[in-house]
Amino acid sequence: MTVASCSAPADLPLPTRPALVGSLDGLDHEEMSLRPKLTVSQAALLAVRNNRDLQAARAQHGVAP
Repeated sequence: MTVASCSAPADLPLPTRPALVGSLDGLDHEEMSLRPKLTVSQAALLAVRNNRDLQAARAQHGVAP
């Protein structure tokens, strides 16, 4: 009888900095005007559209981004 062994997976390094975009133009904004000021609704929409956790949840459930 043989016993198969599995090696432990290597630890993945944690990011040292958050994955932030360099400017507002780097966000998914679907042609929304980002200048001169954002309204509260526009800021909330940008936050929801660009949140990686919410993007993953929408993809898992087959909901359009």
